[in-house]
Amino acid sequence: MTHIPVAILKQFLAFTILLLAGTEAHSQSLLEKTGGITTNFTFTSASVELPVQSQAIVKRGLAKFEYNSGMDAGYGYGYGMECWRLEFTTTVKIKELHINNDRSRKQYFSFNLCDKDGETLLVAQLDEEAIAMVNNGDKLLTYSINLNSIPLILLDKTQSIRIEKVFEE
Repeated sequence: MTHIPVAILKQFLAFTILLLAGTEAHSQSLLEKTGGITTNFTFTSASVELPVQSQAIVKRGLAKFEYNSGMDAGYGYGYGMECWRLEFTTTVKIKELHINNDRSRKQYFSFNLCDKDGETLLVAQLDEEAIAMVNNGDKLLTYSINLNSIPLILLDKTQSIRIEKVFEE
């Protein structure tokens, strides 16, 4: 029976640990590497469940600016901040609802959080600029919702999210 020196066994063990640690770090998704949080919400729009392929909460930067210049003077201002965004990919567009309103004309997203019993936790109106959408034609749509005005503590209790684009006319 051959006896392997302890020093060689320690080197082999250290090499194996380094190899496994490197493999684990390498196998993380881009979402995990950037601090994103995978979520498992059910999304509905006008009582139709949206077939969600992936979803997560991510931290992104937001910048706003305004400027103007004339012949004699000009001005400019801006700001930047971090915000959390709920992003999801689906194959179905968020539904549009048209509501008659003789007093005002406005557009917004109706955004409702519901718990596991179907009880409404939050009803919010989000400006159009709070939700960005990108697509590759009509086959795959990705929505990114700014959660700046949504209490994140409510998302812990949320099972489903109802969302529609509302046109008051």
